[in-house]
Amino acid sequence: ALATRSPCCADETARSPSSANQARWWVLDDVDLRDAKAELEPGDTVLVYTDGVNEARRGREWFGDERVREILTMSSHSAAALVDVVLQDVLQFEGNHPRDDIAIVALQVT
Repeated sequence: ALATRSPCCADETARSPSSANQARWWVLDDVDLRDAKAELEPGDTVLVYTDGVNEARRGREWFGDERVREILTMSSHSAAALVDVVLQDVLQFEGNHPRDDIAIVALQVT
């Protein structure tokens, strides 16, 4: 499995990348991944995002998964528009100064 990790936070399960290319990727050994099946139907939406979304902060308040669920519940947007709505809400929540990387992918079954 691949994940980004700061060298200061790497533990004994992570092997450092080659110092020649200074890559930001760390290889994590013994990651427990499981397959799961989900039956998707036309109109279903899958939204995948990094912790830069749900862990966005404003003071001591977190954006949280519940806000993302609310956006999904209230949304009838296309996949692309949904990504834009979530991103804009997160950025507005953080005063347009994100503290972490943000990646959002939306898939809709047609």
